Amino acid sequence: MLDRLFSLKEHGSSAAREVIAGLTTFAAMAYILAVNPLILSQTGIDKGALVTATAIASAVMTMVMAAATNYPIALAPGMGLNAFFTYTICLAKGIPWQAALGFVFYSGLIFLALTVSRLRQRIVEAIPFELKLAISCGVGFFIALIGLENGGILVLNLVTVPKNGASLTGASPYLTLGNLGLAAPWLAIIGIILTGIFVTRRLPGSIVLVILILTVAGLFIPATDGSSMITKLPRGFFDLPSSLAPSFLKLDLTYFWQHLLTALPLVLSILFIDLFDNMGMLIGVSKRAGLLDEQGNLPKAGRAFMADACAAMFGSILG
Repeated sequence: MLDRLFSLKEHGSSAAREVIAGLTTFAAMAYILAVNPLILSQTGIDKGALVTATAIASAVMTMVMAAATNYPIALAPGMGLNAFFTYTICLAKGIPWQAALGFVFYSGLIFLALTVSRLRQRIVEAIPFELKLAISCGVGFFIALIGLENGGILVLNLVTVPKNGASLTGASPYLTLGNLGLAAPWLAIIGIILTGIFVTRRLPGSIVLVILILTVAGLFIPATDGSSMITKLPRGFFDLPSSLAPSFLKLDLTYFWQHLLTALPLVLSILFIDLFDNMGMLIGVSKRAGLLDEQGNLPKAGRAFMADACAAMFGSILG
């Protein structure tokens, strides 16, 4: 059944290989279940609801991508865009998270219109291949910045970000070095070094292996407050998902029209970040997978973009 549905033999694969690849992909991307709620909960959204919304959005839209394109590409909340949502729109601009979810919905709607009209695909095809790769590098640097901040190696000073065009005099630097007297930043630094060594030596599953090593090491290293270890043992191995009620359908679609001059630039910012973020990552992943044609374009890119546009709206509805 799987072979008929996904043409596995035609693509030189098998059901067993696909299952192993699926488990590997899940292990590599499952961190989003922790990191996405960690970032977005700073806006006031319930963290439990965020975990459930992240899981449902990733699962459903990955299956939509598979059905629409038959590409081995998974969809999940975008690292980078969730930071822009939290730190720029909600915390720096002071916009309620419900309104910010509405912004995401409207950007997805514009995204869908651009995709249906094939304008988005023409924009992508018009951009030089080298620039597409550069975009994926830029996204990678931004994700690295978020990781260094969450690991305690760097500290982001959000007070430095000007609000409503006001200039800040005597403000502390936007980026400062974290407290390297603590154990957690050094654990993150060791993880970066180990990842570099394992990847260079082409060790299979290197990133997942480092995550496992750091997780186990964290069981024996005290956290910042000293009351527990960095890695906390789970309460159990099974639990019912948290309710979606605090975030489901809580998006505010009226704020955009009531504050059009403030909201429109932010919606367009989300749109362009999403456009170039996804274009860079899609091209980068597709190049490594050997899916690009001779001109460096992705066949069935329109279907992939359609799934992406729907994912933006679906995610905002879930919260």
